[in-house]
Amino acid sequence: MRFFALVLLSTTLLLGCKPEKLSMDYENKKIGLNVVGTDLKCKEVQIKIDEKIENRMNLLFGQRLTFEFLDVQGFKKEGSKIFPLMSIAVKDAKGKEVISSQDLVKEMKILNKNVKLIAFIDANLPSEDGPYTATISIQDKKGKGEMVATMPFSIQQDPKLKLEERDVSYSAIYLWNQEDQQIINSHEVESNRDYYIMIHDLEGISSPILPMRIIDGKGTVLLRDDNLLGTIEKKSADDFKRVPIRFTLSGDINNPVKIITSVQDSESDHIIHITTLVNVK
Repeated sequence: MRFFALVLLSTTLLLGCKPEKLSMDYENKKIGLNVVGTDLKCKEVQIKIDEKIENRMNLLFGQRLTFEFLDVQGFKKEGSKIFPLMSIAVKDAKGKEVISSQDLVKEMKILNKNVKLIAFIDANLPSEDGPYTATISIQDKKGKGEMVATMPFSIQQDPKLKLEERDVSYSAIYLWNQEDQQIINSHEVESNRDYYIMIHDLEGISSPILPMRIIDGKGTVLLRDDNLLGTIEKKSADDFKRVPIRFTLSGDINNPVKIITSVQDSESDHIIHITTLVNVK
């Protein structure tokens, strides 16, 4: 599974003849956000989840957590350029570093009025290893300025996926849009597109059977298949690093659509059963 930590930028012209001694000590107790700065400060740190401003620290698996540092002040200039150094680190509940991205910003040309630094983390991490702590460090390569933001966050599985399991384990389950290459938490889908229920690191199954039923809002059975896999040989553990369960909806469909599927072991009673609802746009 890949983890992402990227930075987008927009910058500002800093005016004044004599540098001001800057400092910052900000705390948002509701979400545990702390920002401390010496010779660097910002007007505000906005927290966004999937591009929406939020004041919470609980994410669904696959959502994007964004930190926007607005009107950053204190960088030393060389001509029309400033030289921020930004890094991102994420540690799990045991203190193990699970994401580390260094020197994410190169030199920046000053274009407009405000310096805005943006860092984001895609929450593709096992929920059971949290809560996590994110640390965003910003430094001035040409000066002594430094600003550090820390915030805890937790990740939970999509509650719209109803799960029942017996003697199996997994690291993540989510709904996947193959064409857009992204996780869907809204459960809104389009007709004639391939979607997948993805299961990662499934253990406890060696000889799988994969039945599926799809029923629309009026009770019409759109699909009934007792085993999507057909007859296959026993699988090794490596075959279950990622289990994709594909479905496509087409035609005249009444919402909501119920999808019922499972991965069963034909040689034991081990099973994971998944039920969810989607709406066709």
